[in-house]
Amino acid sequence: MPSVNMFTNVKGDTKIAFNDSPLFYNLPNFIIEHADDLFSAHQNSQKSNNKTIRLNDFAYDGQTLTLDTMRSTYYHMLITNRCMDYSFSNGLSIRDIYEYGKYSLPLHKAKFGNQIGINGLIISKDGYVLIEKRDHHKTTWKNKFAQSISLALKEDETKLNENGILGRTCEEATHILKNVIEKTIKSNFALTPDDYEEFVMEKNFLGLARDLLEGGKPNLYFYIVTKYNAKELTEKLKENAGRTDADLALATGKLASDFYLVPFDDIAINYNYVMNLNRKRAYKVFRKVYPRSSWKSHVFDRFKHALALIFRPNLKRECGEALLVTISYLEICRNRILPITKKQNKPGGRRD
Repeated sequence: MPSVNMFTNVKGDTKIAFNDSPLFYNLPNFIIEHADDLFSAHQNSQKSNNKTIRLNDFAYDGQTLTLDTMRSTYYHMLITNRCMDYSFSNGLSIRDIYEYGKYSLPLHKAKFGNQIGINGLIISKDGYVLIEKRDHHKTTWKNKFAQSISLALKEDETKLNENGILGRTCEEATHILKNVIEKTIKSNFALTPDDYEEFVMEKNFLGLARDLLEGGKPNLYFYIVTKYNAKELTEKLKENAGRTDADLALATGKLASDFYLVPFDDIAINYNYVMNLNRKRAYKVFRKVYPRSSWKSHVFDRFKHALALIFRPNLKRECGEALLVTISYLEICRNRILPITKKQNKPGGRRD
């Protein structure tokens, strides 16, 4: 597994709270001294900097998962978590220096940016999962399949009190996480709360994991169920890609990606992180043509897809590690997730 599970909300009864500090985490001097070299590893990626929420540690009392947090930046994450295997002139890497041996440092001893990531999947009411095929400009999972919800927890998108910290009640934590997830879904797909079931922390929260490939970076995992079946959702996403009203304008980066709606039980991923999808059972979401391409491009795109159905019924691609983990959480929690439990188990459709 590319990540280690720290907590799973199996029963669907867990709340989240913050124990927050406005202080900044200070990176080790060695990383600061070599920051330029490390940052050069991202020269072909789209980059922007933000103040982010760092996870120092967490605790669980049987009912509430409390996240101990402070501040970091997206830049700090890029030169630490995203550069674990960058080789210096002496052949050593950050992993060799800070994460050597058989064990990964616990969160409270970790030396990296460790901003909280939020990953999740959008599911149709009949159990189809929306999956993104990312383009080559992304900072992670270039040209790979990825989860439909992916974001960093940024300070300017959270609710701070008069002391400059995140509220410490479960209600405040739910408001923060619900708001950033709904904002991302709206920006990427023009879907609003009217299009999906109400977000309830105890239900929609799946778990907490640390990405071992990124030096133990912590990620929270969620899912959202729409009010549409797969066919209806495909048409809705196609329609939304053409929205011209400013309130629902889509993020241009997402229009550059391909999207597929795939039956959950058809997803099979091997140990090389290669996912085998049956094109005949998947819906391709045609979004790129609206509003940025001509009708000729739209017709040609449909023609290519029709040929693929005939000559390449199976679509084989690498998938990002976060997608594999998100799907694993859905599998673990499937007994309480209605659209997935309605699906029939088909031989050969399981994940390895």
